[in-house]
Amino acid sequence: MHNDFLEQQARYQQETPEQRQAEKAWEAIAIAHLLNLIKALITYPPTKPLNQQ
Repeated sequence: MHNDFLEQQARYQQETPEQRQAEKAWEAIAIAHLLNLIKALITYPPTKPLNQQ
């Protein structure tokens, strides 16, 4: 476990600020997609059946 931490720390130190920024942007997009999915699941099924108009 300690070796894993040291490996992650070494990788982080080698990243450029641009790489960190890109990773944070990707994480923000992924979180937004997951939140949208969670909201869709919470509100499913729709209050009005799909086959009725």
